[in-house]
Amino acid sequence: MRYGHCVERIRDGGHDADLARRGIIFVPDYLVSAGGVIDFYQEQIDDRPDAVLRSVERIRDITSDVLARAAKAGETPLEVADRIVQQRLHAAVRREAA
Repeated sequence: MRYGHCVERIRDGGHDADLARRGIIFVPDYLVSAGGVIDFYQEQIDDRPDAVLRSVERIRDITSDVLARAAKAGETPLEVADRIVQQRLHAAVRREAA
């Protein structure tokens, strides 16, 4: 319960920038929780542990990329990750429309 409440306060209040100024890295909840979602999905389709591990390993790479982009651009990881999500969603909508 606290986790969700804290995440909402950070996201909605723009506190990710405050944390960054203090040297605290806030990684968006949808990256942190992605492993559980992947595991649940994989269990539903074929329950192959090797497929789960391959997918979960991508989270590390994606998180590293988000952190590197944020540092390079002087933005917070939340800003970068949200922008990536928006870009991917818009690209999916365009593909669907085509």
